[in-house]
Amino acid sequence: MKTVFLRIGEDADSNVSWIGSDTDKPSAGTLVDAAEFCNNAETIVIVPSTDVLLISADVPVQNQRKAIQAAPYVLEEQLAEDVEDLHFAYAHVNKEGRINTAVVSKKRLGRWVEILRQAGIEPSCLVPETLAVPYLPNTLSILVEKDLACFRSGRQAGYAADKQNLHLVLQNQLQPVNQSDDKFSQFQIYIEENSYLPENVELPEGTKITKIDPLLLMAREFNKNNIINLLQGKYRKQNDWERILQQWKYPLAMALVLVFLKMTLFGVDFVQLKNESLALKRQAENIYLSTFPEAKQVVDPKKQMEQHLARLSLKDDGVNDLLGLLSLTGANLQKTNDYKLQKLSYHKNTLHLDMTMSSLELLDKLKNNLQANKALRVEIRSASSDKDNVSARIDITGSNK
Repeated sequence: MKTVFLRIGEDADSNVSWIGSDTDKPSAGTLVDAAEFCNNAETIVIVPSTDVLLISADVPVQNQRKAIQAAPYVLEEQLAEDVEDLHFAYAHVNKEGRINTAVVSKKRLGRWVEILRQAGIEPSCLVPETLAVPYLPNTLSILVEKDLACFRSGRQAGYAADKQNLHLVLQNQLQPVNQSDDKFSQFQIYIEENSYLPENVELPEGTKITKIDPLLLMAREFNKNNIINLLQGKYRKQNDWERILQQWKYPLAMALVLVFLKMTLFGVDFVQLKNESLALKRQAENIYLSTFPEAKQVVDPKKQMEQHLARLSLKDDGVNDLLGLLSLTGANLQKTNDYKLQKLSYHKNTLHLDMTMSSLELLDKLKNNLQANKALRVEIRSASSDKDNVSARIDITGSNK
């Protein structure tokens, strides 16, 4: 992907210049003009160094997240504005427990972001001019333009000064006032082609001077590993997925609530179905024990019932098996009307029928119909009558018992 370096000045609405990574000649114009060039490209925006303070904070922790939380309050006494009005962007905590920090007014940063967005430009980085000046170890790099000099004094360190004060900065480097001041073994000066060095400047021995367009220099020497991107925190550039998530976060939240409610209802239904299943299982166990009272343990009533029926069907001793007795008894019961079968059980080769009917005469008729089949032996074990019904228990066995 093409990279575009866009430099905005104090009057960011109109005073801009840009250059692409595939060209070597900057262009100038308005943000609207630049937006067309930035289309489908990674855009790195370089902002005025005079609006961004680069400072280092001694933090008591090595943890990056905790260091970021502590840094504003560590630096508070060194700042002219309230911490609440400032935006802080950070590099990583170094081995010495220091975190390099870029500080800018929230109002100023918000203005830059807003005018870029209005022009249709979505930058990946916002970098102060001081950190766009080339960084060389142990070297003080200086970019001299019309009225300003930008000093790159470290990997994420630098400052700006009026060009007329350049000689004071260089003099301090040659004759440092404080032992803690940075010491540089080399000096590199880049001068805008139409600019010049003040007459009172005394250059250190071995100073290298290069005439070059500032934006071309910044584009050629730019290194993301040596900068602090101001677009951090709420200003961080969102990727496509984050933007989609931001747009859909409320519908997604509602969907999650609905899914939660659905799962809750499903859980309630599951508990109800489980209880119903247990009730059916107990009912099956009761039926099994009622049919086979000699059974002592019920593990799987369905399977145990099938096993019992299979064993009964394999018997070859006449019609004393359950299926044989049921077959013959059922055929004879069809010849009799006006009775109700209350209970049926099978025990020790005997089929027990508990029945009710309208009269004793009907009971005798039923017995006769059953005994008409010579393969059956029928015995009325008990009979009692009241005003309306006759209750009887009939035992049926095979005739070869």
